[in-house]
Amino acid sequence: MSAHLHIEVQDNSWPLVLSVPLTDIWGLCHRPLKWLRFVSYAICGAEGDISMTRGGSTVDYENTLADAFQAGHYYYNTRGPRYFIDPEVAQDKHSSVYTPRRQNFRTRIAQRDGRQCLFSPVSWDYCEAAHIIPHSKGHNYIMALAAGRGTLYGVNGDALGHGIDSIQNGLLMNNILHTAFGKNHCVILKTPNFALRTDDIPYLPDSDGVASDARCTLQFFHKAQSFPDHNRDARPSGPEDHQPWSLFTDFTYGATVFQKWAAGEDIQAWFRDRAAEGILATAAAMAPPLLDNELGEENGPGEDDAATKLSQAMDTIFMIQCFMRGTTLEAELKKVEDAEARAEQRGEAESRAKAEAWVNAQRVFASTPSTSRCST
Repeated sequence: MSAHLHIEVQDNSWPLVLSVPLTDIWGLCHRPLKWLRFVSYAICGAEGDISMTRGGSTVDYENTLADAFQAGHYYYNTRGPRYFIDPEVAQDKHSSVYTPRRQNFRTRIAQRDGRQCLFSPVSWDYCEAAHIIPHSKGHNYIMALAAGRGTLYGVNGDALGHGIDSIQNGLLMNNILHTAFGKNHCVILKTPNFALRTDDIPYLPDSDGVASDARCTLQFFHKAQSFPDHNRDARPSGPEDHQPWSLFTDFTYGATVFQKWAAGEDIQAWFRDRAAEGILATAAAMAPPLLDNELGEENGPGEDDAATKLSQAMDTIFMIQCFMRGTTLEAELKKVEDAEARAEQRGEAESRAKAEAWVNAQRVFASTPSTSRCST
């Protein structure tokens, strides 16, 4: 028993995009039709409404009766321009390569989040700084996303002084949650948003159940009911302008939902093509960004004595290791920086290759009789 969601991806074209089991939706939201509306918005980057027919009357979003939400077909009628997800943004979240820039990112996230996991009382010694938009996507990718969807959220990419490693793109999570997040078993949902209020999302039994002004909720898509942290809210931390951007959490939420419940290979291929001609092509065409100094003054004010001592101890160990290998600290750091530069260049090259492949495919496509790429 599933809800089959059609989204108006082109004018008067509503392909089947998702097929989501009803029981899964009920575990994520008290008002399933509102959840379908939010997911549609997250996937296509355009506001709109849900109806039971193409272009039909808007449904009653507030209805919480189980018999009013049945298996069947639902349609999302969009308003305004669309900026589609990249289905592959939810892949390859993990990177185990240590670089000074990555360590600096973790330090800044830990400072904002009080040196403790946002969803548990675990100390930062047993936590990782998770990128919402994967680090492997690169700086140009996140700037292209901000340029494409930023107006929907009232944000500007100029605020992302550290590019993909900006504090608005990170959360401190304990190692277990970080692993689950990296495998797309869980996602972050921020409310209120375009379609959902804070009280639309279930609370954990051990919470007081009182709706707060804003929630940042961890939701599991993989065996949700077996995880005690399903629908757990993050504790408040840091100033508002340093919080994770809804732009990023919504984009990855939509991509992860699509990755799990996409209605077949044809629609997946269609969205990959849209990503190639959209965000990937935009990112590939951008010049390398001018980023704030990643290693300059970040470790000054705000670092407590324990963290400073730990950093100094790690530096000492590193220097001893360099000595034993017959090399120098500067030489090792240069190797790390070169490796990081090569990794970023590979990511940019892959984005350009995908964009060029799409352009070539379009040239071939234009030389043949036109057919509809997306059936209704």
